[in-house]
Amino acid sequence: MKFRWGLLGVAALLGVGGGGLAAPPLVPYATVFTPGTAAELPFLFKNEGSVVSEGARHADIGQFWAYSFPVAPGETCLLRLTLPEKVDEPLPGVVVTGPDGKPWSASVGKGVGNTIDVAFTVPNTTPLGSRVGIVISAKTGLISVQQVRFVEQQADSNGDGLPDQIARWMTAGLPSTAHPYVSPPLVRPYTTTQSGDALNPTFDLQTDTVLVYNSDAAVIAGWKSRGYGVWTMGGSREGKEYATLHPDEVQRDSANNPLAIESSFYLNPTPEHSAIEAQRYAQAILNGSSGVCPEEPEYFARAGYEPAFRREWQQKFGAPWQAPDSSIDARWQAGQLMASLETDHVLAQLQPYANRLDVRRMVALHSPLNYAQWGIVCPQYRITSSPLVQDVIGQVWTGTARTPVRYSGIRSDRTFSTAFLEYSSLAQLLRGTNKRLWFLADPLEDDPTRSQSDYKSHYEETLIASLFFPDVDSYEVMPWPTRVYGHIPPEYATEINTAIAALQDMHNHPVRGGNVATDANIGVFCSDSMQLQRAVPAVSDLDGFFGLTLPLLQRGVPVQAVSLDRAADPGYLAVFRTLLLSYDYQKPPDARTQASLTDWVRRGGSLIYFGGSDPYNEVKTSWW
Repeated sequence: MKFRWGLLGVAALLGVGGGGLAAPPLVPYATVFTPGTAAELPFLFKNEGSVVSEGARHADIGQFWAYSFPVAPGETCLLRLTLPEKVDEPLPGVVVTGPDGKPWSASVGKGVGNTIDVAFTVPNTTPLGSRVGIVISAKTGLISVQQVRFVEQQADSNGDGLPDQIARWMTAGLPSTAHPYVSPPLVRPYTTTQSGDALNPTFDLQTDTVLVYNSDAAVIAGWKSRGYGVWTMGGSREGKEYATLHPDEVQRDSANNPLAIESSFYLNPTPEHSAIEAQRYAQAILNGSSGVCPEEPEYFARAGYEPAFRREWQQKFGAPWQAPDSSIDARWQAGQLMASLETDHVLAQLQPYANRLDVRRMVALHSPLNYAQWGIVCPQYRITSSPLVQDVIGQVWTGTARTPVRYSGIRSDRTFSTAFLEYSSLAQLLRGTNKRLWFLADPLEDDPTRSQSDYKSHYEETLIASLFFPDVDSYEVMPWPTRVYGHIPPEYATEINTAIAALQDMHNHPVRGGNVATDANIGVFCSDSMQLQRAVPAVSDLDGFFGLTLPLLQRGVPVQAVSLDRAADPGYLAVFRTLLLSYDYQKPPDARTQASLTDWVRRGGSLIYFGGSDPYNEVKTSWW
């Protein structure tokens, strides 16, 4: 059970998985410490002869020590002592005392493994904040304790998920008829985060779900025990060991340089590696995950020189491989092949769960604009249009939105405007498809050299840009919380937490009336084909796209980045009155697109065409 605190009350919300089932009862966070460490000091209030050595506290006959823990009335408590060796009879002496020093009733017995469990209930008459004392003594021989674990479960007499003590606090001073409203369990989740680690109280964001970069059963169970729905995310890169064993799969440029981020290598999505990824997802589902989410299926446009790609070329085109930079035709064919490989790669990971109602099928991608800016082939339309895809995580963040763009002759960072167009390109790609779109924002970014003020201002601009699209009410509030908390000033952490709380509540405020984005009727086309024209021998200039959008956006016109790949979808263009089009940096996917544009103009739409000649107009293998 997770609690959302607000000005008007509290709502107890349950995280759910892909099948919409409520999470199990919450296991409270435990107080855990090792004797002799700094973590023990706040709880150790008396010591008569016990000593610490080799990571344990020891007491001999006649010696004892005592711990003190704050408690709440009516709650049940469990103290678990882990011993170095098997627990033998007779058990050591353990006495629980109240704030007045009088003994309380408690049960003491053997736990799991080398543990002793001490269980008791705090009397309802105990003042809030009182401290319970627990005395541990050696009765017949040496007692040694390696770890102490103390867990409290507060009383919830009506079973609504709101502890009785919290309810009393909330209604203090109010009429007797006043009572908190506890919202029912969520049918669907609205917030998520991303982590590869076991749950840590320091980084518990209380989102509805978590995208776990891990298939370990214990890690998955740990997140679920806190009420989270767990989905499994996986990337397409591998480390140095894999790259050394499979050098032919590593993406390489024309100089044979491997393409990598530090020691994480980009790969050709061979059937062999896809099978390894599929096994990771299968293991995660077996271990309790309720969703699969392949992330960033990316092929760098400047790659295509690795042996695995050469083999795929021969197989697809029935002809010897050509260097992608050798001609316009070779570049276009290389891009088409990269797009096909990544599409097949993603869908192969989702296919095993096509008929599993309890498994959510997702994909995490950058925006169509960013992939074109960065020279990466990842065919968003081809991937997201598949019936296998149910949810899309739209990965827009400071690192993508700060990519310099040209406006009024000056190329610079225009984070808000770029973020707006990136979010728009994702929203327009999925508009009306019944596929769920999640917007990402990131309080930091991959570059560790930026200043705190830079991180903060760019996060704010990106977050604000995402809120111009009220049809999207689901958010990945941040990736990698461990990268954020503990590395930012407290006041920035407070701002982030406040923003997360607002995003968690966004779905409770449906769109009423008009909105500058949802009511926008002017758009500029973008498409998957932009990615195919972004490498030598001819790198198309994306300034054409920003030259059509930024002058409007900078003057307050909420121009939209419209999907050219969807132009032929029935009714897709009907919401627009004016559309701007250039084929200098992209090409129409097929003749149906051209016919749809013609039909839209005949129905009253205004199409303004910009541009002139482009080297890719001469691609011999194209439909045109």
